[in-house]
Amino acid sequence: MVLVKETIEHCELLEYEENSIQATSIKVEGFPHAIIVTAVYCPPRHNLKKEHFETFFQTVAPKCIGGGDYNRKHTMWDLYVCTVHQ
Repeated sequence: MVLVKETIEHCELLEYEENSIQATSIKVEGFPHAIIVTAVYCPPRHNLKKEHFETFFQTVAPKCIGGGDYNRKHTMWDLYVCTVHQ
């Protein structure tokens, strides 16, 4: 879920729905540039690879904050998820 105060200009984007990654995104205006805020869920039964995340982050490029349940399997996932899309 993504919550935004009513007085902040925003719009909901199309949901990203794959078996391995599901996400809800909004585009927030009012900054020098628009930014996309995304809530992500990755069901644990999938063996996600770098390519899964690259494909997903291309849909919300170029400026995105993606938080949620990435179902990390290793402590390095924090670093990986934060640096996949720069």
